[in-house]
Amino acid sequence: MNNELQPTTVDEQSLLWSRFKNGDSLAFGQLVTQHYKLLYNYATKFSKDSAFVEDCLQEVFLDLWYNRASLSETVFVKAYLLTAVRNRLLKALRRADFFRPIDDLTFSADAVERPVEEVLIAGEHQEEQVRHLQRSILQLTPRQQEIIYLRFYQHLNNDEIAQLLTISRPAVANLLSISLKELRKKIQLPIVVFVLLLGPALR
Repeated sequence: MNNELQPTTVDEQSLLWSRFKNGDSLAFGQLVTQHYKLLYNYATKFSKDSAFVEDCLQEVFLDLWYNRASLSETVFVKAYLLTAVRNRLLKALRRADFFRPIDDLTFSADAVERPVEEVLIAGEHQEEQVRHLQRSILQLTPRQQEIIYLRFYQHLNNDEIAQLLTISRPAVANLLSISLKELRKKIQLPIVVFVLLLGPALR
């Protein structure tokens, strides 16, 4: 597949972002296509109202396009877009519930049902381990759920997570360490198996 159409490295993503900022509508379309699914998935961890989520994503992309000239350069495109979606959701929820102060979003890793095909392929034993891990993740605090989701499902590094959550890099490392320790107390599995199951558990 052509890497120009599907940027995967930080440099390629940054180049695509620069083209978009300069008014390249094709580059903008590629950004939307590449990131829409992951942004939608992330947004549904805060709201299960699909129409509300889709409206927020549409507003995010419209704002990006109309304000592209004033946007900053970024090497963390995915983290930048996730931050934009998070901020838009918070703004929309505050606007919808004016009389109830909302300081932050509440993350929930309560995953949707996985496709039947995935369940069959995974096998009954692994599927039970995944379900057990999902239940354990839901026992963590919303912030702990979010940081594990960002690290192991969205594959953000600590710098990107720090940018997204507006906390320091050491704070990210500390929170991630505490969250994983709590999970491993609940899930008695070898560390390699534990990490491999985190991705499927967060879908």
